[in-house]
Amino acid sequence: GQVLPVQAVMEMPGQARIEATSHTEVVAIDEEDAGFEMRMGTVRTMVFDEDFKMKTPVAEVRGDIRGTLFDTRVVLNGTTTVSVIRGVVMVESLIKTGQNWKLSTGKRGVFDTSGNGRIDKSAEERE
Repeated sequence: GQVLPVQAVMEMPGQARIEATSHTEVVAIDEEDAGFEMRMGTVRTMVFDEDFKMKTPVAEVRGDIRGTLFDTRVVLNGTTTVSVIRGVVMVESLIKTGQNWKLSTGKRGVFDTSGNGRIDKSAEERE
């Protein structure tokens, strides 16, 4: 009677590989500037191309360096947490125009439904 987490791997050729854990909802965007839209859950993303981007309910997350590895978590209210394991990630608010953040290796950003962001060290970096 043990419930094990379900894990899925999605690959967008030439863009990125995304590993999703249980209760994650991610869809491919049919736009010309292809990417993913993450509505809920937790994923680990490995960037293959500098043009990769993923939208959450509150932010657009871009991996600007090939090989960047980062985790993204979206909770039910849309609050998004991005933790960079390796590389650089740019985050742009979809709530407040012009609000941008740059996260590098070891940094974590929490972005809320009011368009605010808070950057600190990731859990791995604090140990």
